[in-house]
Amino acid sequence: MPETAPSTSGRGTPLARGVLVNAFGILVKVSRTGYLILFSRLIGADGFGIYLLAFTLQELAGKIGILGLHWGGGQAVG
Repeated sequence: MPETAPSTSGRGTPLARGVLVNAFGILVKVSRTGYLILFSRLIGADGFGIYLLAFTLQELAGKIGILGLHWGGGQAVG
């Protein structure tokens, strides 16, 4: 019986899709710098400081919330 090539949906290989997703992520990170500069000019120094403080507290709360998730999730499942 002849072997047939695997069917692709026309979207490329998983590696090519991964490269595109990675490139998009890098582009978003680079554009964040321009966004922060523009945002700081629009709201002023005081407002931007408050924004950065709120952003930092949100990031910290997220990290604390995830802190024991790997261990606790393993305990709950296993």
